[in-house]
Amino acid sequence: MILVTGLSAYATRTTARLASQLLTITARPYLGVQGVRFDRTDSNEPRVLADLRNFGSVQATDAVITGHLFFDGKEAAGHNGPRPTIYAGVFSPGVPHPTYFHLPVDIYHSALDGRGKLQLHLEMRYKGLNGDSHCYAKSFSYDDDDAEFYSDHGTLECQ
Repeated sequence: MILVTGLSAYATRTTARLASQLLTITARPYLGVQGVRFDRTDSNEPRVLADLRNFGSVQATDAVITGHLFFDGKEAAGHNGPRPTIYAGVFSPGVPHPTYFHLPVDIYHSALDGRGKLQLHLEMRYKGLNGDSHCYAKSFSYDDDDAEFYSDHGTLECQ
């Protein structure tokens, strides 16, 4: 009987530990990118819009987004940029968080015509409910043939 009680206690502790680990994995924020596209293209200063979202089930806090536009490997920023660091604060699940990056009109037209490579590099650092730190980094390149931004690199381990 003592052995059965001991085994039962062990099984209960193991189950509780596994349930806690499962909750930590599933009940956390997962910041990511819904899509990237050009915005305000009929202007003297077009923008690249990154639609950022929390795909998790709980809010993220202390979110800091860092983003840079590059054209042929050199940083490209319009008159209203660069705005490389955005202190976004709270990211609620499922709510769009549009983030804009300005670029010069000549670079916009060069990218459209395929005369260079336009890339957006994003890094999102944030915290979960328990103060646990997370990071998501993603890079997108514009494809002039398809007129779309495509993901070309991503990691959960930011530098």
